[in-house]
Amino acid sequence: MTEHGLTSEDISAPARGRKAGTKLDGTERKAVAAKYKDDQGNQWTGRGLKPRWLTAALAAGRKLEDFAV
Repeated sequence: MTEHGLTSEDISAPARGRKAGTKLDGTERKAVAAKYKDDQGNQWTGRGLKPRWLTAALAAGRKLEDFAV
């Protein structure tokens, strides 16, 4: 540390990252509303992979429209 002129504060300083849930410009992200919901309260926004509860229901013969909010 002395060779490079560093102090203990230089090493232990926290990283300056973004907070979770913020965009690059610093504004907050909005929560995405659920588009599909079942009787047990499971929800899916329609983004990403289908959840297991929905995949199982579709395999059992139900239709995606049955779960539309």
